[in-house]
Amino acid sequence: MALADMPVGQQRFDKVFAINVNLFWRDAAREVAIIRSVLAPRGRLHLVFEPPTAAQVGRIAKETVARLEAGGFSGAVVRKGTGTTARLIHVSAA
Repeated sequence: MALADMPVGQQRFDKVFAINVNLFWRDAAREVAIIRSVLAPRGRLHLVFEPPTAAQVGRIAKETVARLEAGGFSGAVVRKGTGTTARLIHVSAA
């Protein structure tokens, strides 16, 4: 189901999670706006990615933060995996 089609009504969420949803580091303006509208005050968005290569981690993290900030999110925290999990990225923002 597309995010825009979710029947959330007036519900608000403290946390929203998305895993390996590449639209957040591509063209996410519409989806970021939807998530902002369903997050409760002081709610937090958590995005987790596993890019195809470790070389893409920095670029994807940077692009994700830029898109979130453009959509009104702030306080982005980026955590990157190490060792055998070097391709993992966790971005959270409020």
